[in-house]
Parts: sequence; structure tokens; C-alpha cells
Amino acid sequence: MKIKLLYIIVLLFVVSVAGAQEKNNENQLALLYYSKGEFQKAAEIYETLFTQTHSQIHFDYLIDCYQKLEQFGKAEKIILEQISYFPKNYYYQVS
Repeated sequence: MKIKLLYIIVLLFVVSVAGAQEKNNENQLALLYYSKGEFQKAAEIYETLFTQTHSQIHFDYLIDCYQKLEQFGKAEKIILEQISYFPKNYYYQVS
């Protein structure tokens, strides 16, 4: 019984580490596209990452990609959503 429990714990740990590694790879790929000026490809990845994490860094890169692509409507939609979620966080209102 203890061996099964230990096996399950190790398996869950390996799966969680693999998931974190995958997100890190996606983040690196998005940053590579961004640094090469391939903003559409970067935006697609940052959309996914931001949806999953709601990270401030992913938000910033995604908004910047949209601005560089002149997709102001998409940028405004995400900013307004963030303002509705965090009305006292003035960072989003300044964005």
C-alpha cells in the first residue's frame, strides 16, 4: 500500500514538472518570436499563456504585440476585461 502511494506521489510530481516545463518552452518560443519581430506568432502563444496564467508579464507582451500589429480592438478588449476583474489596480487603466 505504501509503495502504491509513493508511486502515485512521484507520478503526480513528474506530471506537474512536465507541465511547468512545457509552459516554460512556450514562453521561450513566444519570446523568440517577439524578439525576431514575428508579433503575430508571439501574440498567438501569449494569448494562450495569458489565458492560462493571467500573468502580468504575459499581459504586457500580449498587449505590446497587439499594438505593434495595430490590433487595437483586441488590446482594448483584454485591458477592459482586466479592469473589470481588478478595478482598483490602476496599472490596467494606464495600459
